[in-house]
Amino acid sequence: MFCLGAITMASCSDEPTPEAKLEVSKTELGFSQKADSKVVSVTTTGVWYVENNSDWISISPMGGKGNGAITVSVSQNASGQSRESYFSVAIDSDSKVIVVSQSATDTSEEENNGEETGDKDENGENGVIKAAFSVSADKQVYFSQGNLQYQASTKTWRFAEHQYDMIGDANKNISSTYNGWIDLFGWGTSGYNSKYPYMTSIDYNDYGVVVDKYADIAGTNYDWGVYNKISNGGNTAGMWRTLTYNEWNYVLKERTDASSLNGSATVNGVTGLILLPDDWSTPAGVAFKAGMNGLENNTYTVNEWAKMEANGAIFLPAAGYRVGTDVNVVGSYGYYWSSTANGYYYAYYLSFLYDTADMYYDDRGGGLSVRLVRSL
Repeated sequence: MFCLGAITMASCSDEPTPEAKLEVSKTELGFSQKADSKVVSVTTTGVWYVENNSDWISISPMGGKGNGAITVSVSQNASGQSRESYFSVAIDSDSKVIVVSQSATDTSEEENNGEETGDKDENGENGVIKAAFSVSADKQVYFSQGNLQYQASTKTWRFAEHQYDMIGDANKNISSTYNGWIDLFGWGTSGYNSKYPYMTSIDYNDYGVVVDKYADIAGTNYDWGVYNKISNGGNTAGMWRTLTYNEWNYVLKERTDASSLNGSATVNGVTGLILLPDDWSTPAGVAFKAGMNGLENNTYTVNEWAKMEANGAIFLPAAGYRVGTDVNVVGSYGYYWSSTANGYYYAYYLSFLYDTADMYYDDRGGGLSVRLVRSL
């Protein structure tokens, strides 16, 4: 009996470990002629890596362990002809090939093929992080993949490639012909009715875009997401909007378990605020501490953050603010517009620093960050 038991124990211990499986959310990516980015989710229990030999495609990160997400970026196609290449995501026992095509026009290959490019894929596709946040007792939204950015010389809107991206001091170069990007805007400066994104006036009378002093611009042409096409966010006007005062407040304080679903953090060396979705589940291999306990309360590398983001975590970088052409407190304070006015010359915004996050109001001429949402 002892020998039989020993043999049985040995045979059990020698059972092979099941091979890890690999899945990716997309096997084809189509881009227009412009420089752009899209996100592909990676699902596996193993260690994975990316192989890419194309000089017009860049990928970040190039590897990881367990579930994650990669950002696939293409440079502008100035060749005058469509082009196609591929890269692979691999583990020891499997690999997936992802074909990347880029047209020579402003219409992507996906659109040319008649494929609907809207709200259909996993995290990040068409600019959306597909994780539900309650903004009232009966309404939920998805957040965009990053802060809103604008290039005045081409009149182009886009979302930041990564959630932790911010322009910072370069916002001081703001002008109607600036060929860089800006991400700090006066309230309601969507471009509608001469309220331009590059306005630098410090006179709050110039930003009086509503008649009702407590009105919302959400759902109006003054709302950046309603009037404008976001190039990497579906490229169709009306797909996005700005949260109201009540909605920001609900996310922060009123939804179920609200206090456990936000906290200060540093991601890839950038300080800011993390917001977690309603059905949050912390991924294996990382930890999260709720609360505003210093901007280094939670610290994540790019690979660690990819796991958080794959589960729906939202990060708002502390991008500072602009007054005229002066930019201040970048990396220390975050200010995000709501769509709600307060009086004829003021508006509400979300503010956070190392130990607090709350709603305040100030004049509409200040240049603050904008993070758009899409209603479910």
